[in-house]
Amino acid sequence: MSNWKNCDKYNNCSNRDKCDRCINYRLFQDTTNISKVSGTIFENNVVKKYNKLKKQLASGGGFYKGDLIDDHFLMECKLRTTKSKGKSQITIKKEWLDTINNQAVAEGGRIAAVPFGFSEDDEVYVIMKLSDLAKISIILDGGYNE
Repeated sequence: MSNWKNCDKYNNCSNRDKCDRCINYRLFQDTTNISKVSGTIFENNVVKKYNKLKKQLASGGGFYKGDLIDDHFLMECKLRTTKSKGKSQITIKKEWLDTINNQAVAEGGRIAAVPFGFSEDDEVYVIMKLSDLAKISIILDGGYNE
């Protein structure tokens, strides 16, 4: 596509600077799903770091809820990509927390957690309710029976 003005994929291509060399969309690189791909990679990394977790089928789509699950937790992963403005910060939406909390209760009373990370950092951080963290602390101290 030597004439980018006639290219219907121009706005969604990461190779826009190569339009003069692109023939029949050969150099087309779709940017519309970059966060989904990055999110899947992040989910895989979380599973590797905490090997008790399993990925939910369709990553929470349809019948299965959340992204990751084990006997105790239901998790919804969030990743801040380098394509985002303000790449060193993340906005946590109450809607995410409410949704995963409700889903965790429906999944047999699991603890809801939101692992999140930044694409330029290998560390994984976790958001959860303070009351759930307190339960975990009491269990670790050997003083909690369900």
